[in-house]
Amino acid sequence: MSFLRKLFGEKKEEETRRGEEYSFLEEFSEADSSLKELPVETEEIVYIKPYELRNLSELSGIIDEVAEGNIVLLDLTPIAKMGGAMLKRAIDRIRGSTLTLGGDIGRINNKLILTPKFVRIWKKRKKTKQVSQLQD
Repeated sequence: MSFLRKLFGEKKEEETRRGEEYSFLEEFSEADSSLKELPVETEEIVYIKPYELRNLSELSGIIDEVAEGNIVLLDLTPIAKMGGAMLKRAIDRIRGSTLTLGGDIGRINNKLILTPKFVRIWKKRKKTKQVSQLQD
């Protein structure tokens, strides 16, 4: 190690950091310039709208929001209090309508997130027994 220091000399820590910062900034500015060239497809604003589902008649308005390109956070607590059968019917209709529109649906605790066709929800899949046994 001391041989290399004698051969190349020691760099001051500050000089090394400046060089690293410069190379990082250089890479960043190159990436930034390529981003400016990307075409912008739409300038429409996408809203995230919270709703509470109190009865099935409200579903058409909620699905319309997704069709218009908005993201809906849907609280199912009020309709869940009406019973499991009503909740199941509501979820089946929501799922069918959202998927028909090409959107996506996900669950966060007692809420659903409904997205339009240009937004996807990343869903972490649970490992099955067979997969976890193969990894051991």
